[in-house]
Parts: sequence; structure tokens; C-alpha cells
Amino acid sequence: MRRRSPAREYADLAGDYDRRYRRYAGKTHQALLDGCAPESGQRILDAGCGTGLLLSRFAQADAATILVGTDPSAAMLQVASRRLRGAVRLLQAPSEALPLASETIHLLLSASSLHYSQRPLLVLQEFVRVLAPGGRLLLTDWCGDSLAVRAMERYLRCTGRTSHVLRSRQLLHLLAETGLLIEKLSFYRAGWPWFMMLIEARKA
Repeated sequence: MRRRSPAREYADLAGDYDRRYRRYAGKTHQALLDGCAPESGQRILDAGCGTGLLLSRFAQADAATILVGTDPSAAMLQVASRRLRGAVRLLQAPSEALPLASETIHLLLSASSLHYSQRPLLVLQEFVRVLAPGGRLLLTDWCGDSLAVRAMERYLRCTGRTSHVLRSRQLLHLLAETGLLIEKLSFYRAGWPWFMMLIEARKA
């Protein structure tokens, strides 16, 4: 079966994404927001920002915060651009190759995007590259520890969509390879079948 790239899949979903995944996005974004307390003036990156829902929460909270969003889907970024109205710098790029200078990001957020990458270690290495010393990574994604999530992954592959779900021990191993200091690993549910993991880590 011919595989569909995430960019192609989300080009079809962009116009209806917020309505279809409102509850899921609300829970995953809140999990990230609960774990971060950015300081005014910090530079925040949402890698895989989609329609800009999460970034809009920061834009409303502190105008002095410097916000950047990246996503491989031009269609999703068009929706984000309309929502954010110039308050955020939006860049079309995959997380494997972020178009940002090294050590310039103080807080990096990643929500439900790592499982689309066939090279998750490369993504995490890019996150480390752009993080400033002492910068924090908050990452939430599907957790392959759950049988239901693994079943969903198999379904997606059978229907031609790309998904590479990690188990928590696999993610911890990859993070250790990057040299990030892992501060916390926790789990939560974002509705069935989405059993999620949340990583909080810091660059030394």
C-alpha cells in the first residue's frame, strides 16, 4: 500500500483539525502547560505546532515572550497564521532539520509529533542543538506501553499512514543518548485509545 506522508495527511485534515481533535488537543496541550513556567522574554519553540493552538495560549499570556512554531505542513501553518495574526514566527520545516540557530531556544515544546518521525533520535538531537544551556524540553506523545496505542499504530500503518510509536523505555534510552538530563516521566490519558507519556528534560 502506498504510504501517505504526514504533510500530505495534514494537508487534508487542516481545515477540520481543530474541531475533530479539540478534546484531544486540549488535554495534551494542558499537560505541557502544567509542566512549564516560562519567564517573560524567553524564546519558546513549538516543534510540530500544527494549527497554532498551543502557541496561542502563550501569545495571550505574555506579549514579551518570543514565540516560534515549526511544522512540515503548509496547510496547517496557514491555519496557524490566521489564528496568530503575526504574533508568532512560523516556519515550514520538519523537526529533523529545524531552521534555527544553535542554542537559541529556552523552552521547547513537542506535542504528538515525534511518532511521525522515522528517525526520532535525529529529532531529539535537533532539539538539543537549538536549546540554550539550561533550556528545557517538554515532550508529550503516544505511549507504546499501551496495547490500545500499539493497535492504533498497526491500524494506521494498514491504512497507509505513517506512525512509529515509542515505548517509554525506548524514549528514555534515546534521550539519554542525546545527553539531556531527564527530570520527570509521567503518564496520562487523552481519551481512548490515547495513552500518553510526558517527558520533562533539561539541557546541561
